[in-house]
Amino acid sequence: MVTWQYGYSWEGLGEYRPIAPEMGRRLTNTIFLLGIAFARTLAVGLPSGIFAGSRRGRKIDVSVIRVGLLTYGMLAYLIQMLFLLFFSYYSIAWFGVQIIPFGGIMSEVEFSNPILLVGDIMWHSIDQ
Repeated sequence: MVTWQYGYSWEGLGEYRPIAPEMGRRLTNTIFLLGIAFARTLAVGLPSGIFAGSRRGRKIDVSVIRVGLLTYGMLAYLIQMLFLLFFSYYSIAWFGVQIIPFGGIMSEVEFSNPILLVGDIMWHSIDQ
């Protein structure tokens, strides 16, 4: 695995392409999404756990535990698809405002300003 020699992909008509460059091209998006998921988990889970732990045995503690168990037991892609459906499609239909984009890592517009490019990537990373 460390040598990046994963073989070749057959494209048809006897054309073979190495798999490693394709994996390397997609690895940056994977690491980016992993970082976003980790940051969101820390931003939501840690404060809610501390808050629930400081009020042990009360209704807020039980509520945080129930929400945590409910989301832990559900399939992650099901929750993500429901969020995408509501925040990208139904928000336009009901409120006339698109809260998050439908998908992709960035818009198709070329940005000359790097700050605008980073802002566009961050806006698209909301739905990841």
